Amino acid sequence: MDHAEAFKRASDGFAARIRAVRPDRWHSPSPCAPWTARDVVAHVINEQRRMLSTVRGVDPEPVHGVGIAEMGTIPELAADADLAAAWDQVGSGHTWDLARATGGDERLDPDVVRQVHEALKPLEEFFRQPWAFGPKVDAPPGADAQTEFLCFVGRKP
Repeated sequence: MDHAEAFKRASDGFAARIRAVRPDRWHSPSPCAPWTARDVVAHVINEQRRMLSTVRGVDPEPVHGVGIAEMGTIPELAADADLAAAWDQVGSGHTWDLARATGGDERLDPDVVRQVHEALKPLEEFFRQPWAFGPKVDAPPGADAQTEFLCFVGRKP
């Protein structure tokens, strides 16, 4: 699957989780402490806008009153950054975060999970910095692809 299809599928999955959130769950804590479900969505939207603005060479605007810098220190993208992998990841890992925070469906698209995980492995050192993934979590023996991916990005499924 090409990056455009992976991004579409990841984005569709994230949008479905947003539509499924009950109004009383937006302030529920997410696995990305100290963020709430609302903060996760604002972060994903802000990251999408930031990456797009980088490509366009313009400054991004904040969304839902959450300024981009307020979500954490954001480094400049390296000239050789794998933008496609980064776009896919934003919609993959945070889809699970939103679902976990709101009691939603935590299943991710298995093809997207495999593709994103493989794309991110060579970039692991870059993403282990404080502004990105948490520390890698050891997946249990025999873990499925989704659990392996979530542990790789510092989640505890």
